[in-house]
Amino acid sequence: MIFTVKILKIVTESFYNMSKKEIAEFETALIAYGKELVASKKKSEDFLIRIGVITKKGNVRKPYKSLCIQQDQD
Repeated sequence: MIFTVKILKIVTESFYNMSKKEIAEFETALIAYGKELVASKKKSEDFLIRIGVITKKGNVRKPYKSLCIQQDQD
């Protein structure tokens, strides 16, 4: 969780010094990275472990257990 907060702070501060073109390029790269993550279960799990949402065993960490993910209703 601390890792996520630090990265978010760095990114937010960086936006103040970025041009609109740089922000658009960053957004494009971020979207591409997101697509890469969702394409592979292993990459998705590794990412969630790295940012502290789940443990290496796949258990959801305590701060995230109360989050609710709405299921699709058909």
